[in-house]
Amino acid sequence: MTGIRLQRGTILAALAAALVAGGACASIFGSGDVLVRLENASSVTFERATLYTSDGPQTALDVGPGQATPYAAVETAYRIATTEVVIDADTLRLQVIDFVGEVPLSAGRYTYVISVFDLGTPSPSLGQVIRQDP
Repeated sequence: MTGIRLQRGTILAALAAALVAGGACASIFGSGDVLVRLENASSVTFERATLYTSDGPQTALDVGPGQATPYAAVETAYRIATTEVVIDADTLRLQVIDFVGEVPLSAGRYTYVISVFDLGTPSPSLGQVIRQDP
């Protein structure tokens, strides 16, 4: 009987240690304390603006020049993100291929500032910079 109790105690201790270690690992990959949003730095209204995050796409409608979308809490974010905006008949997309070499952002509030270049030409494009907000 004593041997069985010792085994159960050992298993419970190992399980508790795994849960504690799992919580520590989760903070390496993202804490959920990251807030992100998108800001329109162009002179035209984004009819639809989408920021693709680890928690799925965050879409806002009618984001005017100088306006920003509300913050969205996400598990993980990087200094680059896939973004897509619709302006009139144009859908412009800045596509991130992978996050190799990227480090997740630390807890805080961040804004992806989106600029539109060469709108009305055959090759319009998006630019993106990230800003950490206070």
